[in-house]
Amino acid sequence: MQGCLSDRQTLSDMFESFAGKLRDELDNAPCVQPSRFTPMTATLVQNQIAPSDSSVTTRSNSAL
Repeated sequence: MQGCLSDRQTLSDMFESFAGKLRDELDNAPCVQPSRFTPMTATLVQNQIAPSDSSVTTRSNSAL
């Protein structure tokens, strides 16, 4: 039980450290110019499902 609690505490500390570093990086990042980006165009792809083989392979019950 103690190992589980220490693992959780370590993981929690890692997340807090990561969140702090990310916050600092984002706070100090230069502003993004939205005009630099072009609108995304969606591409629709229709997947075709191949017809299944009507013959079904069965295993012999004698092997069980």
